[in-house]
Amino acid sequence: MGRRGPPPKPTVLKLVAGNPGGRPLNTREPVPPPGDAEPPAHLDESARLVWAQVVPRLVKIGLARSVDGEALARYCQLVVMWRECTAFVAKNGRSYPVRADSGDPKKPGRIIRFDAFVETMMIMRLAREILAIEREFGQTPAARSRIQTAAESSSKGDVNELKAKFFSSRPEAPRIS
Repeated sequence: MGRRGPPPKPTVLKLVAGNPGGRPLNTREPVPPPGDAEPPAHLDESARLVWAQVVPRLVKIGLARSVDGEALARYCQLVVMWRECTAFVAKNGRSYPVRADSGDPKKPGRIIRFDAFVETMMIMRLAREILAIEREFGQTPAARSRIQTAAESSSKGDVNELKAKFFSSRPEAPRIS
């Protein structure tokens, strides 16, 4: 049986938002080193373009770490697939006619129904998967609305310590892959 309830909000997002819930923060959460904006070698050119659009911004604000490379690579690949399916549907429409067999190969049978292209269903599935990853990395308007750039003035001393732990810059950042 899986874990119950929604996944917890990452401590780094709680810190950026000023810990609006006021609950104790996890002071023992592992903090991977900051990553750089280099894409993994296995990404194709289209996914690398998505990477170049998104990941440097996330690294800059501290939301992408060295261990996030594969999750971000999946995100980039899903976006490429979503774009391909969207282009297919824009060109061919969402559905196609299914015809009855007329018995004559030169004469099409009557239309008995319309079926959706597989790409139509894939667009919806990919959109859900992309949205889930975007929420994890604070890339949706709702996720951003919960983030504030300044911490609340009533923060405790340990919050500053956590901020230093999560947001400290290191001279040489390891590569995300």
